Amino acid sequence: MICRTLLLFILQSAFIFASSGNGVGVLLTSPYLVETESGNIVTASFLVSNQSGQDSYFIAHATLPEGCIEVFPVDTPFFLASGEESLRIVTIKIPPYYPPGTYTIDYVVQSSDTPSCLGVATYLVNILPKVGLNAFLQKVPRYLLAGESYELSFRVVNTGSISLSTFIEVDETIGFPFEILPAEFIIEPQQSKDVVVRVHTDKDAPHLKHLVRIRIESREQICCSPELVAEVEIFPILEERPPFFCYLPCETTFGYGMRNGKKQLFIETAGGGVLDQERGQEVDFLLRLPFVQQTDVYREMGGIPAKGFFHYTDPCADLYLGQGLYALTPLTMLSRFGTGGQLVVFPPKLALGAVFVKDTSSIAQSEGGGFISFIPHPSYILSGSLLRTDLQKESAIILQAPKAAYTGSVRGQILNEEQGFCDLEYASGGAPIDKQACYLLAQGRSFRDTAYGLQLIHAGPQFSGYYRDLEQCNASLGFPLYEALRGNVSYNLFKTNLDQSVVKNEATRSHSSSFGLSYSFPWEMYSSFFYNNVHSTEVFSQEGYKTHFFSLNCSQPYLWGVFQTLVEQGSYRSIGALEGHKWQNYQFYAYLSPLPFQQYALYAKWGNTTLSSAIAWTKTYGCAFLWNYFENFFSQITYEYTHQKNNFYSHYLNGSLIYTFPNAHRIEAAMHSIHTSNQERNQEFLICYTIPWGMPIKRNRQVGGLRGKICMEGGSSESFSRFIVNCNEKRVLTNAEGEFYFPQLSPGNYAVWLEERPEALLPTQPFPAPLQVKGGEITKVDIYLAPSATLSGRVDLYAFDESDSILNLEGVVDEELQKKEYRYKKVRGWGEAILRMYCEETRQYLETMTNSRGEFSFNEITPGKWKLTIDVINLPPYHGVETEELFFTLSPKEEKKVHLRLLPFIRSFKMIDKGVIE
Repeated sequence: MICRTLLLFILQSAFIFASSGNGVGVLLTSPYLVETESGNIVTASFLVSNQSGQDSYFIAHATLPEGCIEVFPVDTPFFLASGEESLRIVTIKIPPYYPPGTYTIDYVVQSSDTPSCLGVATYLVNILPKVGLNAFLQKVPRYLLAGESYELSFRVVNTGSISLSTFIEVDETIGFPFEILPAEFIIEPQQSKDVVVRVHTDKDAPHLKHLVRIRIESREQICCSPELVAEVEIFPILEERPPFFCYLPCETTFGYGMRNGKKQLFIETAGGGVLDQERGQEVDFLLRLPFVQQTDVYREMGGIPAKGFFHYTDPCADLYLGQGLYALTPLTMLSRFGTGGQLVVFPPKLALGAVFVKDTSSIAQSEGGGFISFIPHPSYILSGSLLRTDLQKESAIILQAPKAAYTGSVRGQILNEEQGFCDLEYASGGAPIDKQACYLLAQGRSFRDTAYGLQLIHAGPQFSGYYRDLEQCNASLGFPLYEALRGNVSYNLFKTNLDQSVVKNEATRSHSSSFGLSYSFPWEMYSSFFYNNVHSTEVFSQEGYKTHFFSLNCSQPYLWGVFQTLVEQGSYRSIGALEGHKWQNYQFYAYLSPLPFQQYALYAKWGNTTLSSAIAWTKTYGCAFLWNYFENFFSQITYEYTHQKNNFYSHYLNGSLIYTFPNAHRIEAAMHSIHTSNQERNQEFLICYTIPWGMPIKRNRQVGGLRGKICMEGGSSESFSRFIVNCNEKRVLTNAEGEFYFPQLSPGNYAVWLEERPEALLPTQPFPAPLQVKGGEITKVDIYLAPSATLSGRVDLYAFDESDSILNLEGVVDEELQKKEYRYKKVRGWGEAILRMYCEETRQYLETMTNSRGEFSFNEITPGKWKLTIDVINLPPYHGVETEELFFTLSPKEEKKVHLRLLPFIRSFKMIDKGVIE
């Protein structure tokens, strides 16, 4: 797993401020390092230029840290004519209580007509810690069976600078007993504590939703008291059959789509999951078979249609085949969209890989290469790579380059999650005689309260790697000033056409700088004030622009949403122009989530959005709604209206409906529409039906099952429904036929018993019944019941009858009298006798004691063969049991009575007149 994580960092980590040379120019115009607090909204702006030589629609997306989302709507498809540029805004909402640290965000712009025409830019977001006490749920079961106990686990985080004495308060709606572990604790600064609330539900609880409110208090009372709410649905005990095969989750989709009047009919099968948990084997695949292919309609409206792929991973290898984004290193091949394959193996302390990708729509017809990485420690990586690029014939003539070019690189990385990273790469490749070099240095580190990022890139005009003919530098520094007041300084430089060749169409020199302050108020409002300066010049025409402006950003999170505003004021002037223009930009965002299944977003933007020789005033309004009803109906609608001062306007509408049937089948309908004033239309519609299913991959030896039935001894047709059967800690209810099932049992030894048996009925076999469950098999055990029997009686003490003397007149035993039967007389009932019963068939052992009258009773005895004995320890002196062991058979419903006599022993003695007894 560590090797796979390092591989992903090797192949995909690139700290790009701007990129060009693939038909799309993406330039970051906002600070490279943005600082904010969790729960706020952050924005970044990018200047996108169409350098592909043809008009095209473009799509853009940002790779976000896990849990972060783009504020509705996500960046919509937009149109750029050849040579046109547009300023794009990315707005990201950071979840509340998000872990502090520096995160890298990539902004990718890709042509929807030519997927290989793409550009990437990168910026950093440094999330600052808050002063106070935070908490978030970690584990909350969605539902459980009545009578089971469940745990609510949550983490309490001290984001302040002093220790806090904390205690937990719990309020639940039903009255179930609960315990808190631990209920009180001291939490140090910047530390966290995991707390568990264990709730014991009632076994007789009906179907209900159990609401639990958890409040975290500090005895210092210097910070807010976070409150958590958890809802658990409790179901009555139900029946289900165990799965004895490992299934790979899959789904098959039948779809029909239309795009601008052209049709598509397809069937698509996708799946993925764990093949072997112990061996760490995973697989993911997609296969699409079109029947009618007049156009491509992607299930994510406006995106790139997926043709198909196969991805397999385990701790020793990683294999990817099909269509997708491929990468080698940032300088050789950062990101290439096409069809190909990639294989990586992980020997000890090494990583070896090879990649091949082909896409005839790009300048490079195909690319293939490999790499080797030496990993002496998880924090240190040394890599070498080699890439062969085969250009298309026409592209090689235009670029005056050979059809095949080789690029090699050496790369060193230092990775430290706590202190940051350092990445240095040197690459060489190009024409055989005049090879050009390219350097990349990227750093992002947080030391105490100071965070900084640095990036340097230089690529020669004939360099054959990912970059060509560019030089860029971007640096940012965030530092504390006083308590919650922080400062930020940023500088960005971007150059192309380093050789100043007259045949080049692009000759750009642009740089930007900014500095400002940010402050976090006690009521969690975050604000920043920056001064920004942007200067861009074309070398040969000496055309360009200069702009400088002040920006004020305020963000206020609430329990049910976030409000954010951005105001920019400054000036703009084209180089050579006598007069300048005002630069103004106003933005407003509102993100609301009053209920877990409802989300709303409203936003508005007014101002200058395009940097060119003549800036344009643009107004944009948008709204988005998302509803999720009853966990089976989902709906989403997004609308955006844009109007520019030159009478250009556009309407964007996107919507989707998803309904999930009780059998987990889904029906989806989605539409996507863009309409502009120049009669440009892009309309898509898709309806599909999805059937989830499981692909059996192997017999599941990790789980077994147990099934059985409660029956009457003797084959009676009486059924025992709604009885609770226990199997160790698990319990189920019997169905109408008295059958029960225990699915998903781990192989091992178990004991089965009835929690509550029917009245006057007893099992005929010993319980709890020990048995063994084997993996991949069903173990069968039936519980036989029979009416109970009763054994009662009494134990009496006897003595000799005085009239039956066996002595003659001289006091000597008369042998003739001794031969006759003796007569006994009853003295009383013996109240201290201990009686025991044992059944060999059921191995049951019972014990009781007589009362003061010598009476005893054994109630609810399992029918069968029994042995009754009496303990001789508590018998009176010189007495014995007439019958030491009594054997008998008890029938169902029999009430048997027995009588036990304690008889005296016969003793002989001799009388003497005088002397001493020795």
